[in-house]
Amino acid sequence: MAFATPILFIVFNRPNHTRKVLERIREIKPNFLFVAADGPRRSHVGDADKCNEVREVINRGIDWPCQVKTQYRDENLGCGKGPVQAITWFFDNVEEGIILEDDCLPDLTFFPFCEELLSVYRHQTSIMHVSGNNFQNGIVRGSASYYFSAYSHNWGWATWRRSWQKYNFHLTDIDPLILAESFKVYGFTEKEHFYWLSNLENFNKQTLVDIWDYQWGYTIWRNSGLSILPNTNLVVNIGFDSEATHTKEVIFKWRSGNQSFRKIELQHPSQIQIDSKADRYTFNNLFSRRDPIFRRVKNKMLLNPLIRWAYDKTKTFNKAI
Repeated sequence: MAFATPILFIVFNRPNHTRKVLERIREIKPNFLFVAADGPRRSHVGDADKCNEVREVINRGIDWPCQVKTQYRDENLGCGKGPVQAITWFFDNVEEGIILEDDCLPDLTFFPFCEELLSVYRHQTSIMHVSGNNFQNGIVRGSASYYFSAYSHNWGWATWRRSWQKYNFHLTDIDPLILAESFKVYGFTEKEHFYWLSNLENFNKQTLVDIWDYQWGYTIWRNSGLSILPNTNLVVNIGFDSEATHTKEVIFKWRSGNQSFRKIELQHPSQIQIDSKADRYTFNNLFSRRDPIFRRVKNKMLLNPLIRWAYDKTKTFNKAI
């Protein structure tokens, strides 16, 4: 039986990775497949040949009945605008769907997991993101198949047009006061509050060129949205090598989750509520900076009267609860 939910497959210049992920997609035979390929970098010798090889892998590999749409670019947009324009193009054509990049190898259960949750929460606008990732190192959160989180891991994920339409690539609407209110909803600690506020406010046009996921997380926070994370890892990142742009270092390998896939039977939580313990674990083990750096950032930011006001308000609120 063919798979009904549309899939966006974002590729670039890694034919071997592309082939592996496409073979997994082929196993579920989606009715609708969108393929977005960024163009070669002029400064990189061999890029054009690799990009052409990737496109040949795609053209030869789709051998099942399927409606295919392609966005093959001649020029390189990079790791920021490339995925953003691909995802925007995707949601110009569909109301909801799954997004996979060429280094994200999903288990077969990832696809029905996303499909069911896209349906269940289709009209629940506070739910903005469905992830295939779990970085809890074997800790099960609750008794359901998934839990709700402030964090939007995106090595294999799904969402709705209604959510993506709120996306702001250039972070032109950052407001510390609005973020302070959102951080209350998520129960962020003082350290989390300043870590994320400092990261977001320190972005500039140069650093934004090569990223898109920080902006997506910000979009979710600014709209007090929630993400769904599975209680077992459903996608493994296979892109930790010399060809990667952001994940070359060995130190990041542990983030790829459980290398042996486990099947799940989908059970829903009884209520929509953030798992604060899981999020605290995620922050401390994935994102947190050491105290000396944190203190320097915090002290510098508190010189801004607006941020100081937001901080004091958040601190008072946290004491009250």
